[in-house]
Amino acid sequence: MNIGPFEVLGIIGEGASGIVYRARDQSLGRTVALKKLHRELKEDDPAAERFHREAEAMVSLRADHVVSVYSHQIVDGSPLLEMEYVAGGNLAGVTAAGPIALHVGLQLVEHLLLALKAFHDAGILHRAVRPSNVLLDEREDFKLADARLSIMGSEETSTLGAGSIVYIAPECVFGRPFDASSDLYSAGMVAYEALLGRSAFQEAFPGLMPVAAFATKWLEWLNDNAKTVPPLHEVRPDVSVTVSQFVARLVAKDPELRFATADAALLAMRSLRTLPVVPKEEEERTPPSPPVLRERQLLRRDAAPAVKVQRQRAAAVSHTVYFMSLVGGLAGLLCWAITTWVADYLTVRQEATPVLLTLWTTIMGALMGGMTVGFADRWSGDRLLGRWVATGTLLGTAAGFVSGLVYIPIQLTVVAVGGFGARDVFARVSLWMIAGCFIGLVTGLRWYSVNPYRAVHAMAGGIVGGMLGGLAFQYTSHMHEFFAALAFVLTGMGISLGVTLAPVLLRNGVLQFVRSDDERARSKYGPQRQEWPIQAGDRLLIGSERAGEAMTMYARNIQVYIPDTMVAPRHAILFEREKHFYLQPHGGIVAANGRLEAPLQVGGIDVVDKVDLHHGDEILIGQTVLRFCLTKKSTAVEPALLAAGSSR
Repeated sequence: MNIGPFEVLGIIGEGASGIVYRARDQSLGRTVALKKLHRELKEDDPAAERFHREAEAMVSLRADHVVSVYSHQIVDGSPLLEMEYVAGGNLAGVTAAGPIALHVGLQLVEHLLLALKAFHDAGILHRAVRPSNVLLDEREDFKLADARLSIMGSEETSTLGAGSIVYIAPECVFGRPFDASSDLYSAGMVAYEALLGRSAFQEAFPGLMPVAAFATKWLEWLNDNAKTVPPLHEVRPDVSVTVSQFVARLVAKDPELRFATADAALLAMRSLRTLPVVPKEEEERTPPSPPVLRERQLLRRDAAPAVKVQRQRAAAVSHTVYFMSLVGGLAGLLCWAITTWVADYLTVRQEATPVLLTLWTTIMGALMGGMTVGFADRWSGDRLLGRWVATGTLLGTAAGFVSGLVYIPIQLTVVAVGGFGARDVFARVSLWMIAGCFIGLVTGLRWYSVNPYRAVHAMAGGIVGGMLGGLAFQYTSHMHEFFAALAFVLTGMGISLGVTLAPVLLRNGVLQFVRSDDERARSKYGPQRQEWPIQAGDRLLIGSERAGEAMTMYARNIQVYIPDTMVAPRHAILFEREKHFYLQPHGGIVAANGRLEAPLQVGGIDVVDKVDLHHGDEILIGQTVLRFCLTKKSTAVEPALLAAGSSR
């Protein structure tokens, strides 16, 4: 039998919208799937124009997990769609035999979401995601076929059996138009059934399937908001609660509780391919706290973290002292070596001339500017970027050179007055105080966009460190050459420690890493219990955007980097205002309807707007838990703590 230019080789299947043949395109000599729609059209019919327009949109759609449509035409009044032939069968036959493996189920969900993303990006709603339309190719990849054309109308619930109505979103069954969220519901139900198998899927809905009046029973079930799809981990024990919650969000009856877009679902999906299967008893050991318990829990756990914060604060100080002593000491030692060589080469007398002093500060600034960036980024685990180190070196060089220029009038005044007593001490010490001031300023510029006060603190620390180092320099530099080298080392250490310790000692709180279900975050931050200092005036951006993706010359875009596959590149903002710290979602994870597209919670409650943080609060970002702790409690925080239960 021939239909137009196609030789029919057999019937693949038949549904409410049409019949699908395996056919041969005689002009191209290829095997295709030929769908003949159950609708008669004439070329001059307005519906024919709509058919060609919609079919042409499908022809232009090319994606890995979408069955391609090659052409469309009307033959003898019958609309035809020539499609890619996929020989591996469909998902309906697979689920009839039993449940699919968990890793295959996750692959199925991912492929369906990728296919729906392609449809939605092209402006096409599929409206017919069901097992019979999910095909398996020779590479064992899933492909979505047979999007429903509008000329076929909307499916009526009275004509649907268990093979169709189960996969249609409840709001669409009751008359609301299809949208992206309803396609996601269909994909979720397909995956739910595939992970259980046909018989177990029916057992999960006792009293509904199989019965003769199934459609009526299912409508009653859909209309009862107290009834929900049974949690997947309860009916299939090897499925983790994390995976179960993801699927539950896809198949939520209320469209407001679903993912808004396929992109949002894919963002959450990324982690499920790598998560280990955790027994549900372990995952359920610490369930989210109900809002009514928030006040009591906040008060009860308030004292315990305070001790830990003080210990971790001491650890942070000791780490900073260790690393920045290396930076400053090495910078001072190299500065001594270079300036000694230059002085000998140029036969400059060892008495401090303005030229030699300017050389000292310039070299010290260059070394400390670059090395501070390198050491700080390496210590924090960030990628070491050449452009940041280079910028730090250039800024440090400029700071050191300007320090020398500022000092020259002071030195000339001392020489003009005569004598080297207290005036000389003041001059020498002021040199390194000025150097510390400018070097601290350029180092603090890295944090200027986060908090201008951090630059001021670094500058003040540099002044204090320069004063201490300058005193050591003044009383040791005229001794044996060893002590002259030591003077440079102590001066460098004084400036570097002053610059870096000031923000640590002046901080008001910390974000502590607690735990994560993401292996990368757990291995990166778990062993050392990473913490990020917070101080008044801060505005910290939290996300998964790596240092290499920050297109800046000197600083990070993300101040709290969380390598978690469920954390968006820019996920949340933590900021201080009027002695209170707040957390709010970044605009990139908030959908148009106001729903979150990625996990963000405080104490088990979704953060959809700005929330006030309190000492001991646990913040869930993606799969990672951070604890917010205060090191300095202002009087404004304590009364708010008592009202925590009602403020949220």
